[in-house]
Amino acid sequence: GICIWGYLPVPSACLHACACVISSIFLTMPVWKAAAVGGGRTLPNSMYKRLLVVVKQTAFEQYRQLQVQGKAPLAVRWTRLENRFKHHKECVDQLLVLLTHYGVDYSVIGREELHHHHLEDVDLMVAVGGDGTALSASHFLKDGTVPMLAINSDPDRPMHVDYGAKLQAPDLVVGGPTGDSGVEVEVGLDGEVDDSILGQKTKNTAATDTRRSVGALCACTKYNMEQVLPTILFDGRNPRSRARLQLKVHSTYAETILPPALNDILLAHPSPAAVSRCNLSLQSPILGNPEFSLNTWNSGVWICTPTGATAAMSSAGGLAMDLDSSDMQWRVREHLAHDRFAENDVEPYGIVSPKDNLYVRWNSQDGYAYIDGHHVKMHLQLGDELEISTKSPPLKLFCSEYDTEPTCR
Repeated sequence: GICIWGYLPVPSACLHACACVISSIFLTMPVWKAAAVGGGRTLPNSMYKRLLVVVKQTAFEQYRQLQVQGKAPLAVRWTRLENRFKHHKECVDQLLVLLTHYGVDYSVIGREELHHHHLEDVDLMVAVGGDGTALSASHFLKDGTVPMLAINSDPDRPMHVDYGAKLQAPDLVVGGPTGDSGVEVEVGLDGEVDDSILGQKTKNTAATDTRRSVGALCACTKYNMEQVLPTILFDGRNPRSRARLQLKVHSTYAETILPPALNDILLAHPSPAAVSRCNLSLQSPILGNPEFSLNTWNSGVWICTPTGATAAMSSAGGLAMDLDSSDMQWRVREHLAHDRFAENDVEPYGIVSPKDNLYVRWNSQDGYAYIDGHHVKMHLQLGDELEISTKSPPLKLFCSEYDTEPTCR
């Protein structure tokens, strides 16, 4: 809880911050809204009767809450963050107007407040934000029966806005005022160019704002959701099946199953400067001789799905995978080879078929298993045994139908 009344008198600069805090508090109280069709139009019945709209909390709102407590960093660029917050809020407002017009029952919940009981009687989850929101929301769809639609509320470049259609997004960062100078310039909501940073960058840069979301898991954006939503609600458009990873951690006294991973799992020491020690095999040591066994000192181990093969795994040197596959890929990060000239040495990477499991014995005193980023994690201790497979129910995910630069991997 955040006590905003403990600061008396409240500075005028914090009034807007209080409003942001209060608005985020309301997102913790989901209320089902029976939407009514307006305008005298008769719309077909939606294939989905109850939608749960999961909304991210933007960095602007988070820093405003810290500002109320006097803890906001001095280097925060409020104008940039507020610009992104406004775009996100516009997307949420537009979405709710559309759902009301379509006559669909829906409820709204903040990403941080999402709980399993919010999914009762829900038959479609809509995640509004970016890839992080989509990944976080997917962890609650454990049985794979409820499909998910992710909407990119603040896309970062033209191909993620309208998929080749005429660009109607003047707020994006472009390469100079004319788009060809190679200087990053911010264009505000009113279309006015902020030329205060002209000349500060001479390096040729792409026409993109790296602070915004890529939306690789999103089927649409704020700019084309009005065209995409009816195809899902009324036209029978089907989601695609995406394999997910299941991680079981066998500790001394307990067995823990973590939320399904849509992208990847990282096993690593909490300090990036420390060495991670583990043994990897394709068969549990308890069951007999493994198909292969690799003792490794490293800076972490990546395990990913085909969906996550183009994320962190790709940056680590991994291979692209067939999205319809149920294989998983693993790769040791910065593997320390004791004898680089040894014959028959096991390569520190590979593909595991759905019928096999990857087993890891954690041999460091300290470590963590990270699921789809750093928010969901479990502490590992020396001797913990991990069983990783693609046995989690696949996620039903709506993807873009466009072939050029699709936003859904």
